[in-house]
Amino acid sequence: MRFIPKVSTSSRVFPPGSRKYTRMASTDFTVERIVGAIPQTADMKYSNGDTCENALKIAHAYFEAWRAKDMDAYRALLADNATFAGPLAQAHDVDECVQGMRGLASITTDVVVRKMISDTTDVLTWFDLHTTHAPPIPVTNWTHIENSKIAAIQVTFDPRPLLTSQ
Repeated sequence: MRFIPKVSTSSRVFPPGSRKYTRMASTDFTVERIVGAIPQTADMKYSNGDTCENALKIAHAYFEAWRAKDMDAYRALLADNATFAGPLAQAHDVDECVQGMRGLASITTDVVVRKMISDTTDVLTWFDLHTTHAPPIPVTNWTHIENSKIAAIQVTFDPRPLLTSQ
């Protein structure tokens, strides 16, 4: 079964087969192209030697180091040029990442992972962040792995509970 989404431009929707849809679909990623790029097995290897299984293990170790407040273990998982982006902070190198995590770990009481999904060298994790400052906050974390190290972390969550509790 082939999925063909409707393409929206401004407020108008163009059904599949229309002239506007055909022109736009030829330049955009289609679901087929995206799905075709995702490996079908966890042990598939990539040019840098990483696997989906390895990416999941690294992401799991990241959350375990955070839970344990073990900044040495956390640092060992990060590439030297690791970056972080989130609603309350940005980090541009590994030292800033560790400093930021040290601050966050000091108010973290638990991290409850709900789901972890990997494709190639990217891992998406949905978790609940428990802190001393607010009720549990649902968070989505994107972790990018390169050469068996975390190269980039991006998180999305509603920061208002943390901001209003201070």
